[in-house]
Parts: sequence; C-alpha cells; structure tokens
Amino acid sequence: MWSELLEVVFSPASQKAGDDAFGFRRVGNRIHLWVIDGATSLSDVPDKMITGLSDAAWFARSLAGQLHKLIIAECMNQGEFRRVVENLGKEYHTTGGRNAQPFEYPSAALTYAEFIKENNSVRVEIREYADCFYYIDYEEYGVRKIRTSKIFPGQIELREKLTEPGLLEKLRIRRSNQILHLTNNVLSVNPASVDTVHCSTHIIDRPCEFFLGTDGFARLWCEYKLASLSSTFRRVNMHGALAEFRRLRLWEKRNQGHDAAPKAIDDATLLRLRLDPTGGNCNGHSDQGVLRISHGTLLWQSAKRGTFPASLLDAEQRDLHHL
Repeated sequence: MWSELLEVVFSPASQKAGDDAFGFRRVGNRIHLWVIDGATSLSDVPDKMITGLSDAAWFARSLAGQLHKLIIAECMNQGEFRRVVENLGKEYHTTGGRNAQPFEYPSAALTYAEFIKENNSVRVEIREYADCFYYIDYEEYGVRKIRTSKIFPGQIELREKLTEPGLLEKLRIRRSNQILHLTNNVLSVNPASVDTVHCSTHIIDRPCEFFLGTDGFARLWCEYKLASLSSTFRRVNMHGALAEFRRLRLWEKRNQGHDAAPKAIDDATLLRLRLDPTGGNCNGHSDQGVLRISHGTLLWQSAKRGTFPASLLDAEQRDLHHL
C-alpha cells in the first residue's frame, strides 16, 4: 500500500460545536484529504441558519458534506465546486441569512489535497483558500527537507484584542471587503470567491509524511512561538499529534489573559498521512483505526485491529455535539 492515514485530531475551542471540519476519502487509486476552518462570526446573531450552531460551522460542515458527495461521484472539479458554493449561497440568502449584512455572510479557509498514484511516484494536487496549511516532511540525500503552504497561518493575522475600541467595526469592514471585493482568497457564499483559489502540484518520489491542518494548531509556532515549524512536526513524528495538542491547550490554560491572538483559544485540527510510492513504509490497515473522544476532542489513530473506518470521521465529528 502506498499510503496510510496515521492520525486525525480535532480539538474544539470549547464544549460547543466547533467551526472546523475535515474529511478523508480513498476512491480507487486516489486519496482525498481536506480541512475547513469557518471564519469566526462578527454578527450579533451568529446562528442564523441553525440555532446553537454558528453560521461559520454550518458553512464549514456543509462544504465538507458536499465535498464528500463530489468525491464519491468522482466529479470534484472547479465547475462542480462552484455550483456547490452557489447553492449554499442561495440557501443562506433565502433562509436564515436573507436579511444579513455582508460582514455576517459565512466564510472559511479551506485546503483540499488530492493524491494520485502514478507508477513510481505520487502526484499531489492542492487547492487553498485563505490560511489552513499543509506541510510535507521528507529526506533527500540525507538532508531533511520540507514543502509548505504559500499562504501560511500567521501571515494575515490580526493581533489586536477584540476589546480594543472601534476594532469590531474595523473587522466588519475588513470582512465585508473580503467577501464582496475579494481582497484575499477566503472562500465565502459569494460564488466569485471560488475563483480566488491558489493551486499547486507536488511530485512525491520518496517516503514522506504529509500534514494538513487549521490555524488553531499553527498557533504553536505562529502566535505562541512555543517551537519552530520544523521542530513541531519532528515532535509529532516522535510522540504523535496528541502530545502537541496537549502542549497547545496547556499553554492556553496557563496564559488565559494572553493577547497573542484576537481569540484566546481556537478550534484546532490536524490530519497526518504517510506516503511511500514504493509501498515499503506503509502498513496499510484498510484505513481502519481506533477512535477515542474525550471532552469533545476527537483522536483517531491507524491500527491493525482497528474497527473504526477513517471515512466516517467527518460524520462522527458532526455528531459530537448532537447538531
């Protein structure tokens, strides 16, 4: 087997339903991974679509569900994806969001990766909106090398506190410009945002690990600077992803008044995939693993005798808070 999903960790910021969504699918000789981070609502009424679930979470989960359908139907392309966003926009504007202001429209960061096995290599096609991230860790001629997202968490952050006078209005103006005038490549219910995608291709011809995550996890090396980017993923390789999530949450618990980011705590998601075009370093457990859920945090790990398929993880996440 040329690939193996090793770990998935999803840690919401609170006991409420989080704004992150993710998914994994294996279809034929292709693998599909995606993470979505719904942008925190700036509305006084953040749950216009479903009571108790933020519109950001509704948008992220709806996108994830539609991605799943496109992938299973083997028709994941920009034209079909645009149609998905158009339909979600129509649903929003004709139901809960019919009287919403532009700054209230739901938007999200999204990174989608498709892995295609080709002879002795794996081609990775990546589509990015805003600031989720991917990270490829491999060795070449004895030297450790990395490839990362062009737009990385921390590059477009706002460090001011939300309590600063006048900041909320500034954020609302900024959000409106993002959605109406496409001032960055955030994905939103505006179908034109689909065309702002950043695409890249990587050819993998040696064993590597591929990570896909949201900016809540990236706080380790961006906002909090608890470690460098490369050392964070070395620790994940050595100790597993959960250890780094624990370090993240422990720092936030000990520094509750920090001003390193507008929100004191954020949802965090990480997916970890091993690739080997030769098939020599992937155990291949038919994408079965062991699922553990504690205090809202979801941990899935590949296991030979695992009984929980990775393809059901996104549905399990949606059911975490019975929403």
